[in-house]
Amino acid sequence: MLLGQLDPVYIERLLRTGRAMRKLPWSCSMFHEEAVVHDILRREGITEEATMEETNAFPVPPPMMALTVKRPWPLAFLRYGKRVENRGWRLPDRYLGVPIALHAGVGWDEEGARVVEDMLAFHVGERKARDWLADLAIEPYLPGSVFAVAVFDRCRQYDFLSTVLNSNMEDPFAFGPYCWHVERFAALARPVPCRGRQRLWRLSCEDEAAVMRQLPAGFVIPTKR
Repeated sequence: MLLGQLDPVYIERLLRTGRAMRKLPWSCSMFHEEAVVHDILRREGITEEATMEETNAFPVPPPMMALTVKRPWPLAFLRYGKRVENRGWRLPDRYLGVPIALHAGVGWDEEGARVVEDMLAFHVGERKARDWLADLAIEPYLPGSVFAVAVFDRCRQYDFLSTVLNSNMEDPFAFGPYCWHVERFAALARPVPCRGRQRLWRLSCEDEAAVMRQLPAGFVIPTKR
């Protein structure tokens, strides 16, 4: 098989599951350029035999989904150790264990800001609560942009009474009704501006490429069939 005869989806599968995935820029259109594909394979030292082996082992990953988070919750993720996302609906099982982009919305959650302040004062101390208020004034992230990527490993309905009776101390950021627990989290050094939407939504190919280039090596782990 000649490199120029490789199917574009086949090449995309290689780049998104093989060694080149986290190193090289890619977009929806680049796979149709034979010269680009040839150069990528040559630079990465990937032979056609390795291409066949890797693409047979892993399915084509779906487009990256995104979740818009109201401000100031992105700040809690970035600087205050928030690793639970609270929603009124359950995260579908098919999105567990896959990267989801976290997008900072332009709306402001005033009640949420007070909740974090009170939670920090109670669990950590007044000094941390004052730090939170100071950070709110400078907002160290870009509203209307993807600021991080998270991998959720489980989603469960929050049961306050059961938690208290079993003396099982819950994450202070968990209050439900559905708690999405973060297994892996990677903040982006350069937030990617884009328009948010409700519930889970798809990133464009260009925005996904800008996000993927900033992920640390090994963050995206393909899942075998």
